Amino acid sequence: MTFETVVFRYAAITCVTLCTPLNLFTMYVIIAKSPKNLKLYKYVLLNISFWVFVYDVTVGVMLLPMTTPTKPIALYFTGIASFFGPVGGALCAALAVLCISECLAAVLLGFCYRYLALNDDFRIRGWKPEPRHYHYGAAMMIVVPPGAMFAVAVYACSPRETFTKLILNASAEGTNILDSSLLIGPEKEGFVPGSVVLSMYIALWAICLAVCIIGIIGQLRIHRVSMSNFTYGLHIQLIKSLAVQTAAPLILFASPVCVVLVGTVFNLKFLNYAVLMMQFSMSAHSMINSFAVILFIAPYRNAARKMFQLKYAATISVSSYI
Repeated sequence: MTFETVVFRYAAITCVTLCTPLNLFTMYVIIAKSPKNLKLYKYVLLNISFWVFVYDVTVGVMLLPMTTPTKPIALYFTGIASFFGPVGGALCAALAVLCISECLAAVLLGFCYRYLALNDDFRIRGWKPEPRHYHYGAAMMIVVPPGAMFAVAVYACSPRETFTKLILNASAEGTNILDSSLLIGPEKEGFVPGSVVLSMYIALWAICLAVCIIGIIGQLRIHRVSMSNFTYGLHIQLIKSLAVQTAAPLILFASPVCVVLVGTVFNLKFLNYAVLMMQFSMSAHSMINSFAVILFIAPYRNAARKMFQLKYAATISVSSYI
C-alpha cells in the first residue's frame, strides 16, 4: 500500500471509532429523552441513526474498498471482510448497500411523517386512510425497496468466473488480490440489473422527496397562523434536522464522484484516490447525522446540555458587586 492509502485507511477507521460513542449517545437520547409530542417520529430518527452507524462501521472498518491495478478496474476489500472469504465479503458489501438504502428510505419516511403531521385531513380522491394503512405503508417503504437493493447487491457481488478470468488474463498483479479478497467489477450479468434497480430507486426517491417538501412548505404556510410559536419552532427544527440528514450523504458521496468525473474527462488517474476520499468522507456521515439530531432539535439539545451540565447562564449575581 502507498503512503496515501495508509493515511486514508487509518483516518477512516479513526473517524468511525471516535464517532461510535457519539452515535450510541444520540440513540440513547432519542430513546430516553424524546418528548411525548414527537410520538412515533422518534423511531424514525432512531432508524436513521442506526442505519447510518451500521453503514459507517461496515464500510469504514469491515470493507475498506480499494481499486485493483488491473484492467478492467475492480474493487477489492482490505478490511475485516477480506478474511471472510468470497461469500462473507459479498454479504458485507450487500449489507453496505442495504444500510444506505435503509437510510434513504428512513429519511423519506421522515419527510412523509412531517407532511402527514401537518395535514390532518389527508385524503386520496376523497378516501381518508386509517392509521393501519400508514403503518402498512411505512413497513413497505423500509422493507421492499431496500430489500430489492440488497437482493440485487448479493447477485451483483457474487464471485463471477468470467470477471475473475478477465482479471487474471489482464495482469499478473491481480493474482494475489484474487487469492485474498473479494472482487467487485463491472460484469454485465450482475452490473446491468443492479444499475437499473439503483436508477429506478434513486429516481422514485427523489420524486417522492420533492413532493413531500412541496407539501410541507404548503402546509406550513396554511397553518402558521393557528400554530403556537413553540409548535411552529419544533416543526422547523425537525425539518432542518431532516434537511441536514438528507444533504450530508449526498454531498459526502458526490464530492469523490466529481473527482472521478474530472479525472475521466482529463484522462487523469484519480479513481483510486476518489475511492479513498469516499471512504474517509462517508466515515463522517454518522457524526454529521448525530450533530444534526442533537444540535437542531431543541428537546435533544437541552437533554444533552443537562446531561453534560453545560450551563450558559451567568453564575455571578449583581449583588456581588455591591
